[in-house]
Amino acid sequence: DGPIASPAARRLAQERGVELSALRGTGPGGRIVARDVQEVPVASIAPGSERMRQAVVANIAASWQQIPHVHIGGELDAGGLVAACAEAGAGVTVTDLLILAVVRALGEVPELNGLLRAGGTVERGQSVHLSLAVATPDGVVAPVLRDAETLTLAQVAEERRRLVEAARSGTIDGRDLTGGTCTLTNLGAHPVDFFAPVVSGPQVAMIATGRVADRVVPVDGLIGVRPR
Repeated sequence: DGPIASPAARRLAQERGVELSALRGTGPGGRIVARDVQEVPVASIAPGSERMRQAVVANIAASWQQIPHVHIGGELDAGGLVAACAEAGAGVTVTDLLILAVVRALGEVPELNGLLRAGGTVERGQSVHLSLAVATPDGVVAPVLRDAETLTLAQVAEERRRLVEAARSGTIDGRDLTGGTCTLTNLGAHPVDFFAPVVSGPQVAMIATGRVADRVVPVDGLIGVRPR
């Protein structure tokens, strides 16, 4: 019963807490092999177990050691972001607008939307399947907004709300936790201006955003206060 998988894949899936039914096998006849399990981002592992915590530690260590990390940070004017959020009305959050912004940016820089494969090659995603890091009582998971480039703002808000609620209640479907091609992690709800996350392999990039805060900055040659 269940999906066709090699003994090594089953053993590795049990160790990492990965649901085999959520994977697509790349072996002969669609057979799930160990490589398929190894390439599942740690954020896709079901929360609430000691093996998840062990997998988190192992994945972070492996990602840090195997993926060259280049951290690039900057501060941007957020006046348009704040205005757009207010105009969008109830149900739309800054996170929803950031999702749209990241999706558009990945369309312009497709090299960051993909997975690291054997030999160091990058397989570009045909669509943007954006993982969204979500804190839950049992750990961080990253449900995926699939084909995010096809979604309107209202659809993004609806799907983000569904995924976050399911993740935090522990009822999320394992299939919603696989297949991400890039990750957005937003700590804007906390007093965090900048942070440098570890990329969740086999993805090649993660976008980290902090809070929107008022800053004293030059405005048209004068001193002004702007959301940044």
